[in-house]
Amino acid sequence: MIIYNIDMGRAAMALSDESGIEIRIYDGIHIPEEDGSADIVICNSVIEHVPVAARAGLAAELRRIAKRFVVQTPSPAFPVELHFGLPLVHWLPRPLGRILVRVSPFGLLSDANAAEYFDQTQLLGKAELRKFFPGSRIQTEHMLGLPKSYLVISPS
Repeated sequence: MIIYNIDMGRAAMALSDESGIEIRIYDGIHIPEEDGSADIVICNSVIEHVPVAARAGLAAELRRIAKRFVVQTPSPAFPVELHFGLPLVHWLPRPLGRILVRVSPFGLLSDANAAEYFDQTQLLGKAELRKFFPGSRIQTEHMLGLPKSYLVISPS
Protein backbone atom coordinates (compact mmCIF):
# COMPACT_ATOMS: atom_id res chain seq x y z
CA MET A 1 0.00 0.00 0.00
CA ILE A 2 1.20 3.49 -0.83
CA ILE A 3 0.10 6.80 0.66
CA TYR A 4 0.74 9.92 -1.40
CA ASN A 5 0.93 13.27 0.36
CA ILE A 6 2.48 16.66 -0.22
CA ASP A 7 4.43 16.40 3.05
CA MET A 8 5.23 13.77 5.64
CA GLY A 9 3.25 15.51 8.42
CA ARG A 10 -0.09 13.82 8.95
CA ALA A 11 0.60 10.95 6.55
CA ALA A 12 3.18 9.50 8.93
CA MET A 13 1.47 10.28 12.24
CA ALA A 14 -0.21 6.93 12.83
CA LEU A 15 2.19 4.63 10.99
CA SER A 16 4.79 2.39 12.54
CA ASP A 17 7.89 1.21 10.75
CA GLU A 18 6.34 -2.26 10.61
CA SER A 19 3.10 -1.12 8.95
CA GLY A 20 4.22 -2.07 5.46
CA ILE A 21 2.74 1.18 4.19
CA GLU A 22 4.99 3.32 2.05
CA ILE A 23 4.64 7.10 2.12
CA ARG A 24 5.60 8.97 -1.01
CA ILE A 25 5.83 12.73 -1.28
CA TYR A 26 4.60 14.32 -4.50
CA ASP A 27 3.99 17.81 -5.83
CA GLY A 28 0.23 17.79 -5.25
CA ILE A 29 -0.40 18.11 -8.98
CA HIS A 30 0.83 15.03 -10.81
CA ILE A 31 0.65 11.62 -9.13
CA PRO A 32 3.81 9.85 -10.33
CA GLU A 33 2.12 6.67 -11.51
CA GLU A 34 1.30 5.26 -14.95
CA ASP A 35 -2.21 5.48 -16.38
CA GLY A 36 -4.44 2.75 -14.91
CA SER A 37 -1.63 1.40 -12.74
CA ALA A 38 -3.54 1.40 -9.43
CA ASP A 39 -6.12 -1.31 -8.88
CA ILE A 40 -7.95 0.90 -6.40
CA VAL A 41 -7.43 4.42 -5.07
CA ILE A 42 -9.06 5.55 -1.84
CA CYS A 43 -9.13 9.30 -1.29
CA ASN A 44 -10.60 9.81 2.17
CA SER A 45 -11.40 13.33 3.40
CA VAL A 46 -8.79 14.96 1.19
CA ILE A 47 -10.47 16.80 -1.67
CA GLU A 48 -12.08 19.40 0.64
CA HIS A 49 -8.55 20.48 1.63
CA VAL A 50 -7.36 20.93 -1.96
CA PRO A 51 -7.49 24.53 -3.22
CA VAL A 52 -10.66 25.06 -5.27
CA ALA A 53 -8.67 25.82 -8.44
CA ALA A 54 -6.72 22.54 -8.11
CA ARG A 55 -9.64 20.17 -7.43
CA ALA A 56 -10.39 19.35 -11.06
CA GLY A 57 -6.73 18.43 -11.50
CA LEU A 58 -6.74 16.09 -8.50
CA ALA A 59 -9.92 14.43 -9.75
CA ALA A 60 -8.39 13.98 -13.21
CA GLU A 61 -5.26 12.42 -11.69
CA LEU A 62 -7.33 10.00 -9.59
CA ARG A 63 -9.36 8.98 -12.65
CA ARG A 64 -6.15 8.65 -14.70
CA ILE A 65 -4.23 6.29 -12.42
CA ALA A 66 -7.07 4.25 -10.89
CA LYS A 67 -8.87 1.28 -12.35
CA ARG A 68 -11.39 1.88 -9.57
CA PHE A 69 -11.65 4.61 -6.96
CA VAL A 70 -13.60 5.76 -3.93
CA VAL A 71 -13.52 9.40 -2.86
CA GLN A 72 -15.08 10.34 0.49
CA THR A 73 -15.79 13.88 1.63
CA PRO A 74 -18.00 15.47 4.32
CA SER A 75 -21.31 16.95 3.19
CA PRO A 76 -21.81 20.71 3.51
CA ALA A 77 -25.50 19.94 4.21
CA PHE A 78 -24.64 18.33 7.56
CA PRO A 79 -25.19 20.89 10.34
CA VAL A 80 -21.97 20.05 12.22
CA GLU A 81 -18.66 20.87 10.54
CA LEU A 82 -16.89 17.61 11.30
CA HIS A 83 -13.33 18.92 11.04
CA PHE A 84 -13.94 21.34 13.89
CA GLY A 85 -16.81 19.74 15.79
CA LEU A 86 -18.82 22.96 15.61
CA PRO A 87 -22.43 23.24 14.51
CA LEU A 88 -23.27 25.63 11.67
CA VAL A 89 -19.78 27.22 11.42
CA HIS A 90 -19.48 26.27 7.73
CA TRP A 91 -22.79 27.99 6.99
CA LEU A 92 -21.66 31.32 8.42
CA PRO A 93 -19.74 33.99 6.49
CA ARG A 94 -16.14 32.76 6.21
CA PRO A 95 -14.62 35.62 8.26
CA LEU A 96 -16.92 34.82 11.21
CA GLY A 97 -16.29 31.07 10.90
CA ARG A 98 -12.55 31.75 10.89
CA ILE A 99 -12.88 33.43 14.30
CA LEU A 100 -15.17 30.78 15.83
CA VAL A 101 -13.01 27.77 14.92
CA ARG A 102 -10.35 29.06 17.30
CA VAL A 103 -12.61 27.99 20.19
CA SER A 104 -13.69 24.72 18.57
CA PRO A 105 -12.54 21.36 19.94
CA PHE A 106 -10.01 21.31 17.09
CA GLY A 107 -8.81 24.81 17.87
CA LEU A 108 -8.47 24.13 21.58
CA LEU A 109 -6.92 20.66 21.39
CA SER A 110 -4.71 20.85 18.32
CA ASP A 111 -1.28 22.35 17.87
CA ALA A 112 -2.37 23.47 14.38
CA ASN A 113 -3.57 26.96 13.60
CA ALA A 114 -7.36 26.48 13.49
CA ALA A 115 -8.07 29.62 11.46
CA GLU A 116 -5.50 28.63 8.84
CA TYR A 117 -6.88 25.08 8.72
CA PHE A 118 -10.40 26.52 8.31
CA ASP A 119 -9.14 28.59 5.37
CA GLN A 120 -7.79 25.40 3.80
CA THR A 121 -11.03 23.45 4.27
CA GLN A 122 -13.93 24.09 1.90
CA LEU A 123 -16.61 21.42 1.63
CA LEU A 124 -17.95 20.22 -1.73
CA GLY A 125 -21.53 19.60 -2.69
CA LYS A 126 -22.87 16.83 -4.92
CA ALA A 127 -22.96 19.06 -8.02
CA GLU A 128 -19.24 19.77 -7.76
CA LEU A 129 -18.48 16.09 -7.18
CA ARG A 130 -20.55 15.12 -10.25
CA LYS A 131 -18.60 17.64 -12.33
CA PHE A 132 -15.23 16.25 -11.20
CA PHE A 133 -16.19 12.57 -11.41
CA PRO A 134 -18.57 12.19 -14.38
CA GLY A 135 -20.26 8.82 -14.67
CA SER A 136 -19.46 7.92 -11.07
CA ARG A 137 -22.05 6.95 -8.51
CA ILE A 138 -22.43 9.28 -5.53
CA GLN A 139 -23.71 7.62 -2.39
CA THR A 140 -24.80 9.68 0.60
CA GLU A 141 -23.92 8.52 4.11
CA HIS A 142 -26.55 9.66 6.62
CA MET A 143 -26.44 10.33 10.34
CA LEU A 144 -29.72 10.93 12.19
CA GLY A 145 -31.39 11.17 8.77
CA LEU A 146 -29.09 14.00 7.63
CA PRO A 147 -26.50 13.79 4.82
CA LYS A 148 -23.17 13.44 6.69
CA SER A 149 -20.79 12.62 3.85
CA TYR A 150 -20.56 11.58 0.23
CA LEU A 151 -18.85 8.59 -1.33
CA VAL A 152 -17.94 8.91 -4.99
CA ILE A 153 -17.58 5.44 -6.47
CA SER A 154 -15.99 4.93 -9.86
CA PRO A 155 -18.06 3.52 -12.69
CA SER A 156 -17.95 -0.28 -13.02
